[in-house]
Amino acid sequence: MSNLNNVKVQRETFINSSKTGFITGILLPTCFFFLTYFTKYADIPFDQYIQTAMDKGAMVYLLSISAFPNLLLFFLANQLNKNLFCKGMVAISVVWIVVIFILKGYFWMTL
Repeated sequence: MSNLNNVKVQRETFINSSKTGFITGILLPTCFFFLTYFTKYADIPFDQYIQTAMDKGAMVYLLSISAFPNLLLFFLANQLNKNLFCKGMVAISVVWIVVIFILKGYFWMTL
């Protein structure tokens, strides 16, 4: 019985860690970005998709929309009192926002 409790504690510790929140905060938008490509634009090559998005200034919007699932997962984790997980999600969200602002500034300067 004690081994079962140890497994439960280890699983809970893994799920409610800032590292898990950080990694999930990277993987979820990345998966969403690729899902968007494969569902809407699979008929064009991926490199052309990226280049077109960069040329039209749509990359900022694609990255912003890709980060939306993080918000939903953050609210769910917050309701479940996974505070360390939320801490990791907030940390990667700040990084994500900085990247978006840098790209937005780059596109604004090239206009």
